[in-house]
Amino acid sequence: MDIKIAGGGLSGLLTAYFIKNNFKKINIEIFEKLKLEKYRIDCAEGLVNQRNSFKILGKLVKQFIVNKLSKVVWIFVLDKDEIRRSEIRNKNFCLMIDRLNFQLSLIKNLEKVGVKINFGEKVEKVEDLDGEIVVDARGSKPGEHCNVAVYKILSGNFEKIKDVNFWTIKDREPETLYWIFPLGKDKANFGCGGKAKMVKLNEFIKFSSDLLNLEIDKCVKKGAGLLDHSYAAMLYQGKEKEVVFDLGKKKVVKVGDAAGLVDPFYGEGISGAALSAYLLSKLDLENYKKLLRKNNEFLKERMAAVIDRIKNFETFMKYMIMLDGVDAKYLKFKPLFILRYPLKFLKIMKEV
Repeated sequence: MDIKIAGGGLSGLLTAYFIKNNFKKINIEIFEKLKLEKYRIDCAEGLVNQRNSFKILGKLVKQFIVNKLSKVVWIFVLDKDEIRRSEIRNKNFCLMIDRLNFQLSLIKNLEKVGVKINFGEKVEKVEDLDGEIVVDARGSKPGEHCNVAVYKILSGNFEKIKDVNFWTIKDREPETLYWIFPLGKDKANFGCGGKAKMVKLNEFIKFSSDLLNLEIDKCVKKGAGLLDHSYAAMLYQGKEKEVVFDLGKKKVVKVGDAAGLVDPFYGEGISGAALSAYLLSKLDLENYKKLLRKNNEFLKERMAAVIDRIKNFETFMKYMIMLDGVDAKYLKFKPLFILRYPLKFLKIMKEV
């Protein structure tokens, strides 16, 4: 069997890696639009603990972990610069990884086991590739359910916030979510997604620096990307996004961002790339669709939360503030939350 993969980003590389682990004699060829010397990633580089991502990628990314985040702080900016905040403890929330070197290591490992990677070859139409299975791993494409994200990696002194992930929302623009992902004590990723623009990001960096008393040195990298959350949007609408297509003698399968698997609430896509690559590696395409749906059902609730955040900002903010001081492990199951935080639960039911 011959498998052709359009896209040599994370989802494409992981798909090849997992398939090769299961079927060593299968021929796999990857087509990546960037030349090797210009290969880069544009990402916040946070591996959020969802969709079984820690288990799927744990050993693979271990040597590339640069930081661990164990707290999540929500900051709400209201009119007249009033600030409200909520802190949620989450011991295993997120691993910050050196994603570029992680992917370069995958490239070396794949080449060692005979996977051919064609750099500088952009695939315009996946149906033109001649494999029995063609994998579309070309990432997010502009569309109705696709947001823009911009980011900057800044150097400075982030010792005081190195284990904290910050999310900021302004009541005047609830559709835009701002973030800080510390990459250690001397670097951090500042970004925003939604109706994102670099000028807005620069204003957020100044705001955060003043609010948190941060010592920022300079920008060491900046970039932008697209966040396709169409899988979540279609689940919310009671539909299911097509990810497997029958084209006669060949099958075309979408993975990662190309399948629209970005989490609309956080804008996170690494776990979606890992999960879809892992599920596809069994080469049972019918089961792939079923398991992808089963493991992404939670995205329907995430989509509902985003819509609520935009349409009912005040209610969303009240809910998040009432979670201040909560340990996230009790949020997974309602009965546990009620037992651990009975008064908070009653207050939430009364006010929200």
